[in-house]
Amino acid sequence: MAQSAGGRRLVFALLGAVLVVALLGGTLVVGAERTVMNPANVADELDEAGVYESMAADMASEVEPDNETKVSVGLANDTEQPPIDEMVRSVVTPAYVQGEVEGNLEDIYAYLEGEQETLSLTFDLVPVKAGISEEMAAWVASLDPAEISPRMGDLAESESSFRETRESFTDDQLQRIQNETQREHTRPELLEIYDDRRDEVRDRMVSDLDSRVADSGNPESVQAASVAYGTVGIDALVAENASYDAFLDRENATRHDLADAVGGATRQRLDEDHPDQRNVTGDLDESAMAGLQTARTGVSIAGVLLVVLPLVALASAGAIGYRSRRRSRALWRIGIPVLVAGGLGVAVGLLLSRLLSGAMRVDATDPSPVGEALLGVFDSVSGAVTVQSLALVVLGLVLVLAGVAVGRGMLPVDDVATDGGRDDDEATTTDADAESTDSEPTDES
Repeated sequence: MAQSAGGRRLVFALLGAVLVVALLGGTLVVGAERTVMNPANVADELDEAGVYESMAADMASEVEPDNETKVSVGLANDTEQPPIDEMVRSVVTPAYVQGEVEGNLEDIYAYLEGEQETLSLTFDLVPVKAGISEEMAAWVASLDPAEISPRMGDLAESESSFRETRESFTDDQLQRIQNETQREHTRPELLEIYDDRRDEVRDRMVSDLDSRVADSGNPESVQAASVAYGTVGIDALVAENASYDAFLDRENATRHDLADAVGGATRQRLDEDHPDQRNVTGDLDESAMAGLQTARTGVSIAGVLLVVLPLVALASAGAIGYRSRRRSRALWRIGIPVLVAGGLGVAVGLLLSRLLSGAMRVDATDPSPVGEALLGVFDSVSGAVTVQSLALVVLGLVLVLAGVAVGRGMLPVDDVATDGGRDDDEATTTDADAESTDSEPTDES
């Protein structure tokens, strides 16, 4: 009988050990599933660590177009230049980067979980190129005429300034005619000669404008729009009966045409320099891909354990309960392994963040934004495991105390279970009673 009692104790010890391992493993797997294996949680950590801001700044410098698409109509040498860096920053925002990163995170986790056979990480540059082009067009459209050409600014400033600029230009032309002739002419005579030469003056000015614009190196579409814009000013100066209102309408229309041309040229140059989709999978070296493959195997195993370990824990607890004839002993025989698993889980949780940061070689004293995000993920894993383990500690204590209370009759619960196995001391006591009964003499009288 003693050997039978020892065997039963061994069975309960093995079942308790299995329960401890299943609960501890399940706590770790569930903690990882809620944190590091959750793309939404990882995205939040990246956001809090400022990774998106850092990536946006780096990406802006990569997609920034050169400043060769100048806005010049050939009427001024000090033409205002577009603030390209500001435009790019207004388009390549942390919000844009966050959207792209979160999409790639979904693809990474789909790959790790076996939903995708291959990994393809891309950044969609179409909205970036479109945004920069639109910013360029909007900037040109918002320019004051004086920022494109001082003379255009004088003509557009006011109606009186328009008249004064025209009169000054006419006086210059009359003086030029006078300088070209030997006889002194009266003003009416000079005006008559000028009227006959207006078309000639206009053609010469347009030709000069065309030559200067051609030297700017702008794309042909921008050159054509620049000449069209400058011609509006020439017509306002040369035409005999030019109207201020008509000039303003034409200036506004051709400035927007110039804006569209600049925006289109910017988009064309960006299309030549950058693809619509930037594939960043090629940026991963062999060690990174090997690490992802290892992680994929680990995620696959974790998925199996996430189902198996809870079932093992339930089976172990059920077996302990079934083999114990007394409810009190079933409760504390289950409660003690739960308490042990919880205690071990708390210890592991407190050490986990430090162990993971050391394994990933993250400098906790001065981390980069990505390193800070990793530390945040490790802390979230550690926190989840610790909280879940504390819950197990509480549950274990409740089960142990309930077992004691039931055994001492402190709770209105019968301390008798359904048929199963018998407890070791119960089995010994029952067998001893049977032997005693068999050995007693029978009164046959």
